[in-house]
Amino acid sequence: MQGEKHLEERVQREIERERKIFRQHIDKNAELKLLLETVLHGVTGGIKISQDDEKLSIKYVSESAAAIQGYTVDEYMEVSRGNTMDNCYTPDRHLLVTYKRKDFKVGDTYAVKYRVRAKDGTLKWILDSGMKVLDPHGYYLYYSLLQDVTEVEKGNMKIKNTLDMLAQMVGSLNSGVLAYSIPDHTVLMMNEEAKRLFGIEQESVEGVFHHLTRDKVVEEDFGEIQSVIRLLKESGDGVTYVFRTRMKDGEIYKIQAHTKLLEFDDGTRFILSSLLDITEQSALTDLLSQERKQYRDALMANCEFSFSFDVTEGIIRREFITKQGFNLLRKLELSVPARFDLMIQEWIRVMSPQFLHANVADTLNCEEVISRFRQGESRLELEYSNPSEDKYTRITALLSENSENGHVLAFVSAVDITEERMMEQKSKQALKDAYEAANRANQAKSDFLSHMSHDIRTPMNAIIGMTAIAATHLDDKERVADCLAKVTSSSKHLLTLINEVLDMSKIESGKMELTEEEINLPELIDNLLVMVRPQLDAKGHELKVAIQNVEHEDVVGDRLHIQQAFVNIMGNAVKYTPEHGKISLTISEKVTNQPKVGCYEFVFEDNGIGMSPGFLEHIFEPFSRADESSHNKVQGTGLGLAITLNIIRMMGGDVKVESELGKGSKFIVTIYLKLQEVSEVNYEQFLNLPVLVADDEKDACESACQMLKELGMSGEWALTGEEAVEKVRTSMESGTQYFAVILGLQMSGMNSAATAKEIRRLVGDDVTIIILSAYDWTEIEMEARAAGVDAFISKPLFKSRLLYLFRSLVGEEISGEKEQEQESRQDFTGRRVLLVEDNEINAEIAQEILENTGLMVDHVWDGSQAVNTLIDIEPGYYDLVFMDVQMPVMNGYEAARAIRATDRKDLKKIPIIAMTANAFAEDVQTAMNAGMNQHIAKPLDFSQLMNALNKWLEN
Repeated sequence: MQGEKHLEERVQREIERERKIFRQHIDKNAELKLLLETVLHGVTGGIKISQDDEKLSIKYVSESAAAIQGYTVDEYMEVSRGNTMDNCYTPDRHLLVTYKRKDFKVGDTYAVKYRVRAKDGTLKWILDSGMKVLDPHGYYLYYSLLQDVTEVEKGNMKIKNTLDMLAQMVGSLNSGVLAYSIPDHTVLMMNEEAKRLFGIEQESVEGVFHHLTRDKVVEEDFGEIQSVIRLLKESGDGVTYVFRTRMKDGEIYKIQAHTKLLEFDDGTRFILSSLLDITEQSALTDLLSQERKQYRDALMANCEFSFSFDVTEGIIRREFITKQGFNLLRKLELSVPARFDLMIQEWIRVMSPQFLHANVADTLNCEEVISRFRQGESRLELEYSNPSEDKYTRITALLSENSENGHVLAFVSAVDITEERMMEQKSKQALKDAYEAANRANQAKSDFLSHMSHDIRTPMNAIIGMTAIAATHLDDKERVADCLAKVTSSSKHLLTLINEVLDMSKIESGKMELTEEEINLPELIDNLLVMVRPQLDAKGHELKVAIQNVEHEDVVGDRLHIQQAFVNIMGNAVKYTPEHGKISLTISEKVTNQPKVGCYEFVFEDNGIGMSPGFLEHIFEPFSRADESSHNKVQGTGLGLAITLNIIRMMGGDVKVESELGKGSKFIVTIYLKLQEVSEVNYEQFLNLPVLVADDEKDACESACQMLKELGMSGEWALTGEEAVEKVRTSMESGTQYFAVILGLQMSGMNSAATAKEIRRLVGDDVTIIILSAYDWTEIEMEARAAGVDAFISKPLFKSRLLYLFRSLVGEEISGEKEQEQESRQDFTGRRVLLVEDNEINAEIAQEILENTGLMVDHVWDGSQAVNTLIDIEPGYYDLVFMDVQMPVMNGYEAARAIRATDRKDLKKIPIIAMTANAFAEDVQTAMNAGMNQHIAKPLDFSQLMNALNKWLEN
């Protein structure tokens, strides 16, 4: 019994001891929990205690840890099913498994990142870090600190993506990129191209740069690289150099490196280099240098002189002595370095070269050379002759650009081309003879005559027809004035021109002869303007004529052919410029080194329809016409410019053309004319006489004042009538008075008549008042003279005209009676004809003449309209058809055949008369073969027309 009691007491003591330990454990846990909660208030994140079981069951989680996912502790435990594995985002659970499998011992720490699903459905990154512990009961637990690192991970991902992108970019570059740290030379980066250039094959490059590349760089280049790198002292310093590397197979790469010393934010320095493989480029450069040397040596073999110079600096730094031993600079008493402009100046003075083209000397300057190089020219040439040696020389300048500083460089050489010139002239003559023989052997002459007949007869029809119309309206002054304005100035020229123009074969065979006669340029230009004025006025064009530096107005040349060429060019400007366009003619005298010869430049410019680049290449070919819809109603065969170019070149001149489709054209005609022997004019009587010029064109005022200055007078100008009156009043108040006042006819504001009247009121009869006009002043002459105008003078204003005017101050009126042949009329009242004509003025002439005989006339524009009109109208409505031949849509021959082919009896018999400028025998036969009854050639012969009407309309 005593033994049992003793056992009971011992068990009771054990139970009390266990209770005491349990109470101590509870108190300790409470104390620990309180301590943890206190710590967590100062730490971002929360605490979790989990067991070391399959799913890392959670024994405890703090409120802050649950709050990371937006849950309360109870919600957290429910959603996570009380374990860490189910709380983890499924794709990341392997991370927990990996850590769980590690052989952690008590006291070991760990850290793992994984994602969890928050209450709002988003994913958050958790950094789970802690320690493995053993609790008093022998259980292994994980005490974890949970932290929200979502934003950090997002930033890391952006950085990673950026680094990946940069790595891909660097790897895809055509140039090599490498970087290594300073001073230890550890490689930081080397892309694939850099590894290729250094012959490095391993995928990952690590180690000291110099150790990796020492045996790759050509030995003599390695030391130079080190020397260059040592020049880099401060961050940002850079240097460019070239070195070579040798591959295993012995191949050599030539590499251009651009290297910079840079610095990280922490102060660590590194070298960054970009590497460019210039192996092929260098080989090509060497080959080019060799070829240039060979070319230079070849040039020097036959060279007169040669030198190279920096055009941008304008300095000659090197001269090559030719095999003949000629030294140009020594000849000119110069030495290198020498100024290019000075050398040119001395060369022209000493050598007296006679350039084969005018104004070449003005272009021999560095600015012009650079400008032409920038426009794409790399080879410039000029030729000159030396009359004393009967020798021709060609100077060639080969231009290039210095790649380092952008300077333009030139290599200049001069070669004797006398023999080449002679051979060229012989070859040209042989080709010309062969060309002429071929032309004479084919039908080109007949084609030419046929086209040219039409080209000339069409305007001739307008001239003669409008004259006849004027004769039948003598009591209608406005109608007569309109008709005569279209024909008066052109008829004599065109009638004289026909024989010359029709014989184009003379030009092509070289048999055309030029005449020499005295020409007064003002008269020549006046005649030109008189001829084109009707067409200009009809289309409402504005014409400006400017005279620049014309010193010699009296010359010797072929007046008719010059006038013919100018009329062709000006006529085209009028025809191909839409209504109310702008046309200008600028006349200037250029400097020439030929004695007793003047170089004249005539520039015709318009803002018309212009020409395409393709057509410009053929513009001077016979029968060449642009095939555009805008030209359909413009008459002509396309011979005018071919004739013009041949005429001008026969005179030793040239024609150049500039044009842009839709913007207009510019023709530049250069002619060399002999100067007349004229006596010197004494200007003493005009010395310092004051003259006032008033015109609303500033250029006209300045030009007139310059001419007055050349006459010894003192010129002033004003741009308005009001300003002119004020200047006259001021001069009178100051006690001086103008010798004469020249007023532009058409001025804005106060017009010329009002201005003249006011000036006359101020000065009385003591001052001569002159009207200056580019227009016909007859309509305002009475008003102007009533206002006090003494004389009139025409634009363009030549110096000789001013001289003549101030000498005479009177004008001549030349009157003459012109007999107008008036055709007798026959009455065809009640008869009706159909007129088919595509030319407006020809249609007007024909309709007027026919209606004057009593005929009723209906007009259509082409053959197609004629056929439709005749078919649609009742039988017998028309008694006769006048049919033009050359028309758009359907020509006259086709229309006649179509009319005869109808089933209508009246149309098979109706008289059809060809009325056309195609006037050769074959044209008459073609008309008959097409079913026409008669052929009448333009210009219309009125007696022939009346005979035809009588023949076909007689009862």
